[in-house]
Amino acid sequence: MGTGKSVPPPFDAVGDYPHQTGSAIKPLVYACALAHQVLRPDEFLDDTQRVIGGQYIADWDLIDWGLLPAATALAESRNTAAAELTRRLTPEGLAACLHDTFQIRTELHPERYGVKLGIGLAEIPMPEILTTYTILANSGVYLAPTTIARLQDRQGRELPHDRRPSARRVLDCTTTAWIAQALGNVSVTLGLPATVASKTGSTDATSYISGYTTTEVFTGWIERGSPDQGLVAVDAPAPGAAVLWQRYAADLSRAHHSFSLLSCAPTKAQAKPPIGAPISGTPPPPVLVAVLLHRRENLT
Repeated sequence: MGTGKSVPPPFDAVGDYPHQTGSAIKPLVYACALAHQVLRPDEFLDDTQRVIGGQYIADWDLIDWGLLPAATALAESRNTAAAELTRRLTPEGLAACLHDTFQIRTELHPERYGVKLGIGLAEIPMPEILTTYTILANSGVYLAPTTIARLQDRQGRELPHDRRPSARRVLDCTTTAWIAQALGNVSVTLGLPATVASKTGSTDATSYISGYTTTEVFTGWIERGSPDQGLVAVDAPAPGAAVLWQRYAADLSRAHHSFSLLSCAPTKAQAKPPIGAPISGTPPPPVLVAVLLHRRENLT
């Protein structure tokens, strides 16, 4: 017999609570800029701290690096370059690309953040960030996340099940290959192979890491606030989230998982599908892993 009272669902710290990504959003900014042709792959960007789009943009080290190759600006996480690309796209254009291309469903409030939307101040749930990095890991192919790993009958026998969801191309493979090469340089600084893609992010409230291979997509997050207080710093700085991905990727390496990123070179028999086209014969989707550490609430 029921009580007649509705029972609220349990709080999901990963899915229900959006987090600032910090610079972990920047690979998506560069991908959007390349896709919308406001950035050339071989372009140099001006890393001078200045007013961009009506907002003063400073870099994390408060140093002007001058002209940098765009790939270096991404790998070195330069705020001015990301803000400039957001200005070229317009904050509303970047938000539209994140929604339409990277399948982010959260309202991003470009009118509130302006060009700082491109340096990761918007709050986004971790499952949505996992989806965006899955697109990068799949060389521009969107696969809807699935929670079904296997099906069994009542006797424990495994039933046939195709884990492969419907797929469609949302980015050109050359764009995702360019991003992966830049993020491989980040991995080297973390002591990981260059064939692993990694991107760190941090704000006053967040320490973030996202990384991927062709078989695994990982997002880790550590914060200093409380879910009922919002994103506010309430204690000493949390340890960097990068160590979460370092340990996970090291375990993958010891387990002999492949770290090679997909090549964009098609065979003669392959026709390049247009953006938005459904795709058949895609590989199984990568395994998605999210790790959340909240020091005050002991959420993991």
